[in-house]
Amino acid sequence: MLLLLELLVFTGIAVTGVFIGRRVLFKKAPEYGNDTGLSISEEKEKETGCLARAVSILRKSFCEFGKVALVLVPTTFLFIIILNLGLAEYSAEVLQPFMKTLQLPDAAIIVFAASFLSQIAVLSAASTIVVMEQITVLQCLEMLFIARVLHLGIGYVKTALPTNIALFGRKLGLRVTCVEGFMVETGLICIVLLLVIMQTFPG
Repeated sequence: MLLLLELLVFTGIAVTGVFIGRRVLFKKAPEYGNDTGLSISEEKEKETGCLARAVSILRKSFCEFGKVALVLVPTTFLFIIILNLGLAEYSAEVLQPFMKTLQLPDAAIIVFAASFLSQIAVLSAASTIVVMEQITVLQCLEMLFIARVLHLGIGYVKTALPTNIALFGRKLGLRVTCVEGFMVETGLICIVLLLVIMQTFPG
């Protein structure tokens, strides 16, 4: 059920992005003549050029990797230090008043705190709570999707933002991260709201 909902959300986001991209950025391709025949010498030059292009692409790939690493490694290191200073515990305390509103057990804070680490930690903590608290399917899905929102939000700041800035530059990289993050987080939040409504008004 969780995988199906996530698949629907991300598929909808991808389709929306492609549609908007084609409407905003699509330009008509230039028309060329019908004379596409190549001589033997031209074909040999083309084959030789393929190898040169492959080497050039490989070199550019390493250069781009270096740019990403220069931004990503220090950012990840800084983020780990911030988490070790107690940001996860503080965020869990802030979220505690919302437990009753969301009709979730207090133990769900453990899942939200685990979202600061990894998705595997979220699933591990959630499985334990499901057994201990005997929560409903809707509560479990709601808890997992909230953790997903938190986890991806952190991921955009920790990984996506520095990577996009390294690849596309400061201005475009920031814009790409903001647009992608807004669309993904909005889709997931809509699922959370739907689950809350279904839980509040059963039947």
